[in-house]
Amino acid sequence: MAHPAGTAPGRFDAASKSPYICGVKGMEKGVYDAFRDACRQRGKDWCALVETLGREGRYHVETY
Repeated sequence: MAHPAGTAPGRFDAASKSPYICGVKGMEKGVYDAFRDACRQRGKDWCALVETLGREGRYHVETY
């Protein structure tokens, strides 16, 4: 899942992009942590970004 440092979170800046997490509930934290770390490496704040994405309806999690 992990891309080279910060590749995926940089794509979420575009209004047409959104993360979609689907799978086993236990993987949620690992994915969240990977996005957080990638954002940190790019000087971005994942917590603020995920909050914005959620408000805009662009953060989707379906785990079971």
